[in-house]
Amino acid sequence: MKKKLLIITPIKHIKNLFKNFSKKFKVTYKPEIKKSELHKIIDNFEIIFTNPNKSNIYFDKKLLLKAKKLQIISTASTGTNHIDEYEAHKLNIKILSLKKEKKYMKQISSTAELAFALMLCIVRNIIPSNKSVFQKNWDYYPFIGRQLDSLKIGVVGYGRLGKMFLGFLKGFGSDLYAYDPNIKIKNNKIEQCKSLKALFKNCNIVSVHVHLNNKTKNLINKKNLKFFKNGGVLINTSRGELVNEKHLLAYLKKNKMSKYGTDVLEGEINGIKKNIIIKNFTKRDLKNRILITPHIGGMTKEAQQMAYTYSFNKLIKNI
Repeated sequence: MKKKLLIITPIKHIKNLFKNFSKKFKVTYKPEIKKSELHKIIDNFEIIFTNPNKSNIYFDKKLLLKAKKLQIISTASTGTNHIDEYEAHKLNIKILSLKKEKKYMKQISSTAELAFALMLCIVRNIIPSNKSVFQKNWDYYPFIGRQLDSLKIGVVGYGRLGKMFLGFLKGFGSDLYAYDPNIKIKNNKIEQCKSLKALFKNCNIVSVHVHLNNKTKNLINKKNLKFFKNGGVLINTSRGELVNEKHLLAYLKKNKMSKYGTDVLEGEINGIKKNIIIKNFTKRDLKNRILITPHIGGMTKEAQQMAYTYSFNKLIKNI
């Protein structure tokens, strides 16, 4: 008998995926489901397929306790901060993610590409200059940017994505830096910093590429931001909770030339209306210095096809 599977993220746009799920499982497809409805129906399913980019569902203790039949949560993502893993483990609910699929994930560069694009948009003032043209202005002067070969650029985390991000910069002539206490960097073109203080002190631009856990939450905070020079650019395509957003706003308000580009926000899984960045980024002194995209890092056709299909195949092997 087919297991009952609930899909709570859009997949019908991905070639053959819904058809393949339907062959193997008794599928219920609710990509826009609200948490209140999920509470009512979750005890009907043995498997849930999700992804944090689109779904606003956080699998907390209260929800998991209602899932009497649930055996597996499969998420087509490397991050699992949309799931209370401790409670899931206590209830013998297996979590399948892409976090440890390092060899396969090396083929997926979309998030590193977005980090690079955010950096370029900010350094060259592309978004505000475009808005200015739509207002029928034609004046370059307010949008004078920087050339990459004059900048020192670093990453927090020299794993798959951090390595890709710095790799994109090889042909631009920038001085490259990295902070990662878990890796010995052998590339002699990259200066390895022994501390976040050293990274922020040296760099004009810092891009964050680390997983979120108890040790990395609020990793970027006033203790290291105080060494980031006025005009510094911070890029975050990992998780919003890695940056203490209150401390970041204080830094931006003090340093009028500095900017922030992010694809993620703290607490986004529960909606963004209460987020402190959202509440502040349209203010006059910040509106042209904060660039936000709605967690589109891994959302390319190629990345979705690879990640979601791999997640499906991994799920099949675990039932």
